Amino acid sequence: MPANIRTMYRNLFGTSPPWTPLHLHHRALARYIDTHALQVIDLAGGQAVRILDVGCGDMPYRAAFEREAGCAQYDGADIPTAQAPATIAIDPDAQTIAAPSESYDLVLSFQALEHTSGPMALLRECRRVLKPGGVLFVTLPFIFEYHGVPRDFRRWTHEGIEEDLKVAGFVNVAAEPVETDLQSLAVLGESYVARNLGYVWTKPLFLAMNVTALAVDRLMPSGNSRVLPLTIAASARKAA
Repeated sequence: MPANIRTMYRNLFGTSPPWTPLHLHHRALARYIDTHALQVIDLAGGQAVRILDVGCGDMPYRAAFEREAGCAQYDGADIPTAQAPATIAIDPDAQTIAAPSESYDLVLSFQALEHTSGPMALLRECRRVLKPGGVLFVTLPFIFEYHGVPRDFRRWTHEGIEEDLKVAGFVNVAAEPVETDLQSLAVLGESYVARNLGYVWTKPLFLAMNVTALAVDRLMPSGNSRVLPLTIAASARKAA
């Protein structure tokens, strides 16, 4: 599938169809990353930006960055057992990244930090491989079900990840929620139903809940509270 078609599909559906429990989460996350890709590339220099995706998996958001003119290179890093198309290895015990120091302008990490037993060590490695003035852009869970792939260790508030990034040596730290409260509650409710009643005959219910949540969010934008998000997004910079 061409990259522009993949991006359009991801913005409409995320990585989950609208009749599945995680649709609202994946849709909100995909749209957030897609709308911020150019911004973080510009923050990282805007031209000939070298990007490293840490904990890359199958690189679901690669197209959002590669379509921008400022992206010169997009590499993936993951643990050897991840069966991911990564070209750079992460040691799952030491949390080290097999890349030279100060070799990337932008480091990304999407929904990966919760799966490492040493997130501070990995954040410091992200800082190490960044060039002076380089940017880190991460997303991570706040309210989300347990998902061990292979393990699942922790969750962050926006203040928690801001503090961790500062302790790891980053500056210009900022964090914000991704999903609205209604979207989060719908996803959690659908996940509970799916765990207990299955994923087959419940599809019409999930479709109705997802459509309703999106419609209410669109009709009542002023009431879109974001104190119970599934996901927190954060950015930070390595001091020049």
